[in-house]
Amino acid sequence: MPISVESLERLKGEHDALRQAAGALFGVSAENVLQCFDFGQLLNDHIRWEERQLYPEIEQALSADALAALAEETKVIDARHNICRNS
Repeated sequence: MPISVESLERLKGEHDALRQAAGALFGVSAENVLQCFDFGQLLNDHIRWEERQLYPEIEQALSADALAALAEETKVIDARHNICRNS
């Protein structure tokens, strides 16, 4: 079963919204707590949707070899993010 077009469109849309929200937070003063809360809620909702909807679709759509390759690519991305966090 392929990944649905709706899931792919939602993934792109939510990632774009998260990037915009994160960009808006840069330099936010401590008084603007509501903007931080909105970003946190958006991120939380997105993560839950990925875990409950998108990842199961991916697991059904890809072969075991493709899933293993995706896991390796994810490790590379995670390692890059860890380098940025530790700098």
